[in-house]
Amino acid sequence: MVDLSKLFDSYSRRARLFPGLLTLFPIILTAIALFPRLVTSSWGATLVTVGTSCGLLYGLSVLSRSRGKAVEKRLLVEWSGLPTTIWLRHREAHLPPPVLARYHVFFAKHVPLFLAPSAEQERGDPKAADGMYASAVKWLQERCRGQAFPLVEKENAEYGFRRNLRGLKPIGITACLVALLISAFAIAWRYDPVIPAISSLSMASLLKALVAIKPAVIGAICVDLD
Repeated sequence: MVDLSKLFDSYSRRARLFPGLLTLFPIILTAIALFPRLVTSSWGATLVTVGTSCGLLYGLSVLSRSRGKAVEKRLLVEWSGLPTTIWLRHREAHLPPPVLARYHVFFAKHVPLFLAPSAEQERGDPKAADGMYASAVKWLQERCRGQAFPLVEKENAEYGFRRNLRGLKPIGITACLVALLISAFAIAWRYDPVIPAISSLSMASLLKALVAIKPAVIGAICVDLD
């Protein structure tokens, strides 16, 4: 079995790879339901190994990040800036004034070329003020990376997971529809009584036909419809 910890660091696994795998989960589950030997035999492990060797997992993580970055640009317009920038503004009042003043003083003391805008300066040139806040946050991010700051790493990974999963939403919806169609065709092909039971509009006939369907297939369909 492939050890993902050797292929991806903690952030890449949680923020990039997991959203991609979750997006394809309906198709993966449908394949396992229809072909259970993928789990019980060595075929599944072989396919994963071959896919990893060909860079499929890495490509999935890259796609996840690129889709997340693309949707982030639109979200920043809707939000009028990154949350970290918004919280440092005077006009937003997300933080108590003493706390906001303490953050501005800290940045002014430690960040090169940082000049904390006053409330009046921010109102006069909000774009320049946001640029100053963004530069301070960028400086702080560069110094708070790695395992020495586990809480920061955890929150960054959670944000990356949510952003990338949102960016993959169209692909996820498509994956659900494809898995649903595959499941429907597989049921119609493998279980002959199902189509006549649906056509008859008889609940008794439909329940009798559903009994013959494997529970794994029904579970996969429920996931596709969720």
